[in-house]
Amino acid sequence: KKVPQGGWYNLQVRSAANSETSIHSKKKWGVGMLVACLGQSNMKEWFYTGTQLKAHPLLRKFTEKGWSQLGKQGNAAIAFGNKIIDRLGIPVGLLDYSKNGSGLRKEADWGTGYWEDTAPGSIYHRFISGVSEAGGAIEFVIWIQGEADAARGTVTEQEYAVSLERFITHQVR
Repeated sequence: KKVPQGGWYNLQVRSAANSETSIHSKKKWGVGMLVACLGQSNMKEWFYTGTQLKAHPLLRKFTEKGWSQLGKQGNAAIAFGNKIIDRLGIPVGLLDYSKNGSGLRKEADWGTGYWEDTAPGSIYHRFISGVSEAGGAIEFVIWIQGEADAARGTVTEQEYAVSLERFITHQVR
């Protein structure tokens, strides 16, 4: 049975033979929207810069460490998530898999990884694993990246455009 988007739910398990609850979860879970936040430091700063805003109670962040509340840190992430919640009235999970200094292409790897790399342990592989751990399907991807590729002059604008299209078409979708 499909559970509708919105609010927080408690998991309860009942058998067909007995209508009493046999398992009742202590942790609540939301059915809403998952948004992947990918790229490098400018994307990472969405979650760490600014403390003027307060996150909506339905807004959460997911990283390799698991789910957490945003509180008041990270104005861009809070403003973005709060706006979606205000408009749709559903929980929003922002998957923060951005990586400082990461490039899209191998030539732009500053030692922190590059997004086209699909090998086990790569930043892309950790992101894909994180989507599974978060427990849902991504509805949107925000990509803020390109500095690492442009800064050293090792990747042309055309090479970047081709790589970005390939990355979206073959890896993200």
